[in-house]
Amino acid sequence: MSPGASSRFRLVLVCIALAANGLSGAGLYTLPLIAPAMVESLKLTQSQISMLTSGAIMIMHTSAIVVGHLLDRFGPWPCSLGASVFLAAGYAMVAGEFSHPSNTSEASYLVFERLFVAFGSIGLGSTFAYFSLVFGAIKMFPQYTGVATGTTLALLGISPVVLSAIATQFFTDRTAGLDVNHFWTFLAVFTGIVHVYGAFVLPGAIGEVKPISLPDEEIRDHDEPISVEVNESSPLLAVTGHSGAQLVPADEPDNHSVVGLLKDPYYWLFITAVAMVSGTGDMVKLNLGLIMLSLPSSPGSNNISAQVQLTAAVNTVARLCSGSLADYFSPVACYSPAGVWSFPRKSYFSRALWPVGASLVLCASLLWLVVGIRTQEAIWPFSIGIGLFYGCETTIIPSMVGAAWGVRHQARNYGILAYTISFAFPLLSYFYAAVADSRTLPDEDICHGAKCWKLTFGLIAGGVFASTLLSLVLWRRWRGKM
Repeated sequence: MSPGASSRFRLVLVCIALAANGLSGAGLYTLPLIAPAMVESLKLTQSQISMLTSGAIMIMHTSAIVVGHLLDRFGPWPCSLGASVFLAAGYAMVAGEFSHPSNTSEASYLVFERLFVAFGSIGLGSTFAYFSLVFGAIKMFPQYTGVATGTTLALLGISPVVLSAIATQFFTDRTAGLDVNHFWTFLAVFTGIVHVYGAFVLPGAIGEVKPISLPDEEIRDHDEPISVEVNESSPLLAVTGHSGAQLVPADEPDNHSVVGLLKDPYYWLFITAVAMVSGTGDMVKLNLGLIMLSLPSSPGSNNISAQVQLTAAVNTVARLCSGSLADYFSPVACYSPAGVWSFPRKSYFSRALWPVGASLVLCASLLWLVVGIRTQEAIWPFSIGIGLFYGCETTIIPSMVGAAWGVRHQARNYGILAYTISFAFPLLSYFYAAVADSRTLPDEDICHGAKCWKLTFGLIAGGVFASTLLSLVLWRRWRGKM
């Protein structure tokens, strides 16, 4: 086999690994499907379910620094191996709890303790899977970070749709409902095999193009392109193009140490803005089942599964479209084959404006939930809005981190961001659960009616709007970088 054919064959194997990773990577977000069974069979309360999901998300965020540093140094393959171990173990532990449901009126402490460990393992495995998926694609295709991120995350967005369809088709009985034991056993086997395969075919550490210096006047003049020759010695993973491609020099970011990064005030503005909206998105997605259970529905309807699939489908379309459109209208700078930090294409507007639009969509969706939704059948506009916001936000943020603070430690810097914003999701989840529990009648298992969350989401909508204003400040600061 010729070197070119061998390289293409290896690329096909890597793409298969990334696709399989994405399709299997969102098992945690099928939690709304099993939330009713957790209440009925394991006797968990809303607060306990929120604590389990919050614990998983906390571990996802707090482990991100270590996982990001591991990926920057060794490449995606060890992350895939870690995902195989922790996801398979976590799913298997949860499945085991449903093999002998509780016969008492409330969950035992040991059951909750074991589930907390299981969800923690799933959270850690999800971090390994996410980093091997997203940053593996970004590091392989740095000139199209939006497409790379959007496509891989679109596959991740399809995952709840695929897994929900599998659960409904093969593990659901019309009378008994979802067989959680066998479904999550399937998840354990499926994710284990997928990520072991990824560990064998994903690459190791990827080298970086060495930069060269340009005169200050060339860097400042963003409207004047320069010609860059591409020859046989140009790195394969650098910005590719035709000989003599016109590139626009950009303000090169500083590759800060951890201390230098944390001293940057705009990094903390970025953290605050992202924390509010991302924490809200995670909280809503993982509590969607409980939100819908609080609302009346038509007899015999299967609205929860339908809304999970709708949100995931919109999320997927938003990731594909926002990634491609962002690369076309708002490309981010990267190193050219000659080592020049530059925009590979003309930029029509800053990539920093994309989070502003996403935050406004989230704010409008929350307000509509507060004032206009009173039945399960009427919640579909809210599901669409959450899917649009989440798809755009998660696609754009990783590339913004690289554009603002450099690509050498991009995964590590994103991991620090994920760690520092990890407190937003549990605080919002506990707030939601506390308000819902305070409005639950003594003879009810869960809260019923809009009273459960009107106050919660009204206040959160105000916080999301404030984060939008912070994003506008960052846009003004970063117009020359992205």
